[in-house]
Amino acid sequence: MFSLSLFSATTLALFALNTQAFVVPRTNPPPGWATGYLEDYQVYHTRYLALGCQFQHGKPFFDSCCHPMLATENLKDNRAPECTPSPDASASAAAVVATEDCEDEDADESTPAPTSTATPTPEPSFTPEPSSAPEPSSSSTDPAPSPSPSPSSSSSDNSVSTGNSNIDVSSVSNLITGGFGTFFYQNGVAGACGTVHSDSDFIVAMDTAQYGDTSKQSDLCGKQVQIFNAKNNKSVTCTIADACPTCNNGNSIDLSVGAFQQLADLSEGLIDIKWKIL
Repeated sequence: MFSLSLFSATTLALFALNTQAFVVPRTNPPPGWATGYLEDYQVYHTRYLALGCQFQHGKPFFDSCCHPMLATENLKDNRAPECTPSPDASASAAAVVATEDCEDEDADESTPAPTSTATPTPEPSFTPEPSSAPEPSSSSTDPAPSPSPSPSSSSSDNSVSTGNSNIDVSSVSNLITGGFGTFFYQNGVAGACGTVHSDSDFIVAMDTAQYGDTSKQSDLCGKQVQIFNAKNNKSVTCTIADACPTCNNGNSIDLSVGAFQQLADLSEGLIDIKWKIL
């Protein structure tokens, strides 16, 4: 059982700084965060740090406790007791968040206004969560359901994929880099695209920066994405079926268990990936 008593202000500060080993979620809401539909992002972010969720990817704890709640839910009625951080851990996490906010403000004040418009670049690659994968990602064993439409039907016929180890990645153009691959369990819950899948289906949840508004179906739903393990060049082609509000950055993807196993062993939990929409 994950012990919350181990966290002190100093430990949490180290978690936030040690980005070479773990990724702390963004301080500000990611693009597409369904404000009003999901709980307040700062509340979620603080609880995420207090629970040490960045260390729980690919573990049942992550799926049980580390996903955001709906705005209408609360910890007492909708989460297990272990999902409620201790008062000391919450206070320490709040102190870390306050420090992050101050650093962001200082950076804004000291950075001169840009003189020209630059093309947005992917978030920097730094390693840890969830995706769950744990998770995974990120995204996991009993994940809290992603905000989604009512399930339409169980489907795997459009989740065709391949897992290959001898593809020359250098020959593939327009690959998006800088993201992390995690895995998550389906648990009979419909994804944001409205369909229910099994863990063996090759489906993925895209970061909300890619997916868009999580309160409705994205234009990406049903599209195919080819994903490469940057370390061993194995690849898998999956169907986009869900959104991932807790992925490590905008270029990260949460894969089903079956899809993740085409790229790496589940024990790895989180891998560097490259990908492209087909």
